[in-house]
Amino acid sequence: MQIRLFDFLNTYPYQRALEAGGLPYELFSDPRCLWEVCQASPCEAALLPYGAVKPLHTGLTRWGIASRGQVKSVLLIGEMPPSSWKRLVIDRRSLSSARIVRHLMEKKALPLWTLLSENNEALDTSTGRLVIGDTALSLREKYPYALDVGEIAYKQLNRGTVYAIWWMSARVRGLLVRIWRRYLPQRWRWVEEAAQRYGFSPERVRAYWKTLHYRLPPIGRAYWRRVFNQEEEKAKPSAASEGDESLLLLS
Repeated sequence: MQIRLFDFLNTYPYQRALEAGGLPYELFSDPRCLWEVCQASPCEAALLPYGAVKPLHTGLTRWGIASRGQVKSVLLIGEMPPSSWKRLVIDRRSLSSARIVRHLMEKKALPLWTLLSENNEALDTSTGRLVIGDTALSLREKYPYALDVGEIAYKQLNRGTVYAIWWMSARVRGLLVRIWRRYLPQRWRWVEEAAQRYGFSPERVRAYWKTLHYRLPPIGRAYWRRVFNQEEEKAKPSAASEGDESLLLLS
């Protein structure tokens, strides 16, 4: 059985739940790395960036990572006020968060910045950065300006924001859902070990996990499914039949 997820602090409750359920899993450095591996090599379950998964595909579940308000690990940071930024450098590990930022720009909840890849060297005081994951948690207090994307999205849209979602084959879905229901409510007993492993204080880990929803908010899940799907070409019918459970990812 191949179960895959990325190795961020926010996935540690899933890691420990799998261990408590006696199931092996593979860890990958970040969401993009995991997504690229899943494109090349199918598996039976994976925690994937929601913005990269074909939203109407069978096999997506109601479990993942979401927030209703502040998320703390998806930030826009810079040395100057965001109103003075002309460009925004996107964390290359990001797939969902970059699309969320684009949508918020379209909704005028954020300025219309020019988006640049991390390879671009145009970093100056008029350039902000989108950072995700544990990097964002570490940098939050090191920059004079830090905007929380989850907080902005909730204020603008009045619904939760979904960053990652579990895709599961039918063969393992029932088992994994039972594990999530049984063990995720116990995640608070893993705070101390998570703090030691990821290099944060227990108080910081506890405060962070309190902002996260592992059972995805239904309205937010449906909303972001539509948003991400609208970016894709609708003219071409899917090559997969309705019952096909092969992993379909967006490029």
